[in-house]
Amino acid sequence: MPKRPPSGLVRRKARPKPAPPARSPGERARGAKPGGEGGARQTATQNVLDGGRELSTAVVMFHSILAGRQGLGPTDEKALDLIRRFGPLSAGELAERSGLAAPSVTGLLNRLEAKGFVRRVPDPSDGRKVRVELVLERIMSFAPLFAGLIAEMEALCASFSVEELELVARFLRQAAAGQLRAAQALGANPA
Repeated sequence: MPKRPPSGLVRRKARPKPAPPARSPGERARGAKPGGEGGARQTATQNVLDGGRELSTAVVMFHSILAGRQGLGPTDEKALDLIRRFGPLSAGELAERSGLAAPSVTGLLNRLEAKGFVRRVPDPSDGRKVRVELVLERIMSFAPLFAGLIAEMEALCASFSVEELELVARFLRQAAAGQLRAAQALGANPA
């Protein structure tokens, strides 16, 4: 029988090291290490991304239903929102703000005009140019459809401090700008 070394001196097989935790592409690009603040940041970032996806889905579904009730598509309805917030706009300005290709915007504006939601008017600073403005009477038919959503958002905002609301607003504006840049890049490079 072979001699065994005294206890405590027994050689054990080396255990393989566990694989490091997976890192997101953004984390790898920043050189963040898993665990510690990097791990907390990764978790928080993932929570924000997941929340953004949930919000995006809910927004698309809401606006699809809303647009359908008006005989429009979601892109048509959101174009009306852009014209309401920034208009009257030229077709080129709407293309820039939406990220849609110029030919798509022309077709979109033709549909909206045919359905009575917008009208083309001369540009006050240059009569050779055309701008698109809302037909307010037609747009006001949307207002009652937003009542429930507005009440929900006002109640939600009431549960946050002013400082928190300012932070959320800043994040949303920057996220929207990033989304628009991504849309513009996709529009500029059709498949």
